[in-house]
Amino acid sequence: MIIHLNSLNSKLEGLFDRYNKTALLKSQKAALLVRSYAKDNIYRSLKTKLSSSPLAETITVEGSSFGYVVSTNVPYAKYIEFGTIYQSAKPFMSLAAEQVKSSGGLYG
Repeated sequence: MIIHLNSLNSKLEGLFDRYNKTALLKSQKAALLVRSYAKDNIYRSLKTKLSSSPLAETITVEGSSFGYVVSTNVPYAKYIEFGTIYQSAKPFMSLAAEQVKSSGGLYG
């Protein structure tokens, strides 16, 4: 009986490892898609078409203990994303997350 229990435990651990690897890969794919959409959203919102944008070029994807984080270190990014009393919001990051969610890009 113990032999079968050990075998079952071993199989469950293998399934768990495969599930974790798959989840991590899907999380990475989602983060990379969010970054790509966020950059596109920034370039589309520019009044003049520039070949580069400091904000777009600083969007990064980093691994963390719970998956991946898409972020930027540009201090004014929050004012662009959420707006101010003087300027309307031009969401780029939250819009990107919604675009990934609605595109079904995580399941391909």
